[in-house]
Amino acid sequence: MEKTGGSGKIGDGFPMRLTASLLALVIMSAETRTVRLGEWGGPHARLTVRADAAAVEFDCARGSISGKIPVNGKGEFEVRGRYTPERGGPIRKGDARTGVPVKYRGTVRDTTLTLETIGEDGTVLGTFVLSRGTQARLMKCR
Repeated sequence: MEKTGGSGKIGDGFPMRLTASLLALVIMSAETRTVRLGEWGGPHARLTVRADAAAVEFDCARGSISGKIPVNGKGEFEVRGRYTPERGGPIRKGDARTGVPVKYRGTVRDTTLTLETIGEDGTVLGTFVLSRGTQARLMKCR
């Protein structure tokens, strides 16, 4: 066949460009969105998201999440983590609190993140509304 410059006929590179474009679309749609890095704060909670993990701080507890926090197309996430209650006063010798397993579930909409902490038995330990770049307002019970 004769090459006729962009006509879409076989031999003008059209199938190759189409294949490359489709491949790029598949790769982009397969990318996992994650919660944006940085500080998310609000009343009674702070979420600090790093590239490889996240730390959660509450008024009377702290938590951790290993790895990234993937977000689906609806802005929802659910990850496993740890939750460690805190109490006032000194830490007693031998009281190495490692926490309990929990689920952190929520949604992200622009710069607002809603975070639920859920115990192994399904009990919601708390729900918090956080904003990216906002300082947390914590009332520590230490």
